[in-house]
Amino acid sequence: MYKYFCTILILISILSLSNLDTLANTPANYSGEGGDDARNEIAIFLGLTTNKDATAGTFGVDYQHTLSPLVGLGLVLDHAAGDIKSTLLAPALFLHLLSWEVTLAPGIEFVDSETFFVFRGGIAYEIKLPYFSIYPAINVDFERGGEPALVYGFGFGMEF
Repeated sequence: MYKYFCTILILISILSLSNLDTLANTPANYSGEGGDDARNEIAIFLGLTTNKDATAGTFGVDYQHTLSPLVGLGLVLDHAAGDIKSTLLAPALFLHLLSWEVTLAPGIEFVDSETFFVFRGGIAYEIKLPYFSIYPAINVDFERGGEPALVYGFGFGMEF
């Protein structure tokens, strides 16, 4: 079951990336979702990572470049410290659906001296404020041969 689920998520990611030129076909002067020529966003994530054995505090930094009102590309860097010690680095595809944001991110996770392939799928709800945004987020990290980890918390982002 796990193998099929991961395969489906990877196929969705590949299909989304293959249609990127169609989704990103917007005027050259597209100013991003926040207006004022804001096409980039940097965010700090604070939350928890939980798997079947333990829970750890998680700190992360996300970067996103908005290509169109529907699609953004970026990078996710998360570090869990406590009972779980790991660092995730993943390129990410962000799909925007009204105030909802879906994250699809195949990446690598560093645990002690080992490296694992991880696929992150997640959803967040962005609340825009005058100078920044807040978003509660829930992500699931699927590691081949391992137990999925739930990553949840709040992000604080700023567009530029």
